Amino acid sequence: MEKREGNNTARVQGEAPKLAYGALIKTGMLMGVRKGWSGFIWMMKIVLPVSLLTALLEWSGWLRQLDFLLTPAMGLLHLPAAAALPLLIGMLANIYGGIAAMVVLPLTEGQMTLIGVFLLMAHNLIQEGIIQGQSGIHPLKATLFRIVTAAVTVMIIGPWVVGAPPGAPAAGNASVAAAPAAAPPAATGKAVPPPSVRDGQKKALAADRIALNHSPGDGVPAAPGTSAGAAETAPSPGAALGMTAASPPVALPDMLGQWLATTLLLCSKIFLIIMGIMTLLETMKFLDWIKYIVRIFSPLLRVMGLDAQMGLLWMTAIVFGLAYGGAVIVEEAKAEHLSKNELEILHLSIGINHSMVEDPPLFISLGLSPAWLYLPRLVVAVVTVHLIRLWRRARH
Repeated sequence: MEKREGNNTARVQGEAPKLAYGALIKTGMLMGVRKGWSGFIWMMKIVLPVSLLTALLEWSGWLRQLDFLLTPAMGLLHLPAAAALPLLIGMLANIYGGIAAMVVLPLTEGQMTLIGVFLLMAHNLIQEGIIQGQSGIHPLKATLFRIVTAAVTVMIIGPWVVGAPPGAPAAGNASVAAAPAAAPPAATGKAVPPPSVRDGQKKALAADRIALNHSPGDGVPAAPGTSAGAAETAPSPGAALGMTAASPPVALPDMLGQWLATTLLLCSKIFLIIMGIMTLLETMKFLDWIKYIVRIFSPLLRVMGLDAQMGLLWMTAIVFGLAYGGAVIVEEAKAEHLSKNELEILHLSIGINHSMVEDPPLFISLGLSPAWLYLPRLVVAVVTVHLIRLWRRARH
């Protein structure tokens, strides 16, 4: 009898940790769902009105009337005056609109690379600035920081990318638009197209690829204010994106319908990602697994100049972008796990270096160098954070 009771006691003691383990997982998942829903609602209050405003601005054509604001600065950025349009659209709308405006212009590969580097660091500034402002840093400070670092980065790498000193007339304007004659036949006897023609062919193929695979993931849906049938009537690569200057705007109700469909798709994506991240994060907290995650990220974060506690938040922004990262950061900030200074440094880092999975391939598909699209902003993010920390230490 005593032996049987002893076996029962041992069995109960063995099952207790399993029951506690299951309860922790259940509690963590429920807490994650609750926080995920709160973050989703917070995000929708920003995404819906700002994306609608941006779509209306693009549909109205007002954004294209403002490129004169950037034209004087184009020489310093080693770019022709025409490059002001894609930069402006990319900064105020989104990276897709910037690409669509860029591919219809007679630009060299080097000039497109500089535009790509700039827009990867400073795009969608209205919405992402608001998101950052609600999750740990002043929106004006975050936005100006991104614009300044993007401009300085392009000015520094410009001579290596396009091979021209700052302020020199940029190639790729009228000379390229004139469509030079084909180069002399090669040894095979076939005519070799000149570089500008080859660039145009690459842009056309890539524009088609972007149009087919369009899936905006960085905050605002692509501006839906252009005619979908433009690609059938115009041979330029931008027509495949419906962004040529000759394309007449669609009617307002049609544009609103396109915006609604695109926004619903985007909101569904935001919901799934935020709920998944928050559920995983809270479950790991209840299971006390966070310390192991922190240990894994510590060496990389040390190089980035970031606190080890920021590992998951940094990775979220790097992979998914500021929109999703901002919602997660807001929930973590509520728990007061991060100081104001650490949150600000995190935002400055991810502001210029985020969405590294989805955004750079859009430019790579145009035939641009992955090294220029990834390395400069990564280096700038690292250097900037370390300089900020040094400055703060010197002040105190």
